[in-house]
Amino acid sequence: RAAQAYHMKRLGLSGLMRPGLTETVQNWREIRAALPHTRLYPLPHPSWRNTGWLRRHPWFEAELLPELRADIAASLDRARRVCEGRPDKNRETA
Repeated sequence: RAAQAYHMKRLGLSGLMRPGLTETVQNWREIRAALPHTRLYPLPHPSWRNTGWLRRHPWFEAELLPELRADIAASLDRARRVCEGRPDKNRETA
């Protein structure tokens, strides 16, 4: 939670923080949309102790994780294209 507060403040997004971890993570769509060129996702700490939290909040795996995976895949694809010397698909012109 402290790391979330630090980074949200650093990025000027303190107003999107909610009172608790769950509420902040539930606000992921608004947080993600707040920065047009950066994909920011509020996540719980990756710990075995969070197993109960994950079980109580199935929306995390059903809704947030697929979006996160898609954004990571797109970023890796862009990086691969740059390494191969090919232009970014989003910047190609006809």
